Amino acid sequence: MADFEHVISAEPSSNNAVYAALMLHVAMKRQGRDHAQQLAPVVQAADLLKWPGPPLKLLLGQMEADEVMAAAANGGANMQKRRVCEANYFTGEDALIHNQRTTALARFKAARDGCPKGNIGYDEAAADLRRLGALDASTK
Repeated sequence: MADFEHVISAEPSSNNAVYAALMLHVAMKRQGRDHAQQLAPVVQAADLLKWPGPPLKLLLGQMEADEVMAAAANGGANMQKRRVCEANYFTGEDALIHNQRTTALARFKAARDGCPKGNIGYDEAAADLRRLGALDASTK
């Protein structure tokens, strides 16, 4: 978590800071910790209307999952694939945080199956599926 906080403090308006804020949010929520202070610099400095802002807005309760998925569909084909991958992962995390296990599992499976290896979302979704005991024969 210290690495994420360092990225945020170094350049809070950057896309890297938004990604760090996303991952910090997930980590802190899993521990039941408040994260408002750590995310405040990003929320204040970054343009959350641009990607990867929509997933962060979702996790902050400022956007709905279907809006994030719609935002992911913008851009060229390669950009869309990457964004849909990330959107599936982060909407899965949001569903899990809100005790919507079935939705979370479906989103994690979509991320695992649709993400290029090495893309944010692929390894994380596969890890969540393992943690939740939901791996199946279609695992890559």
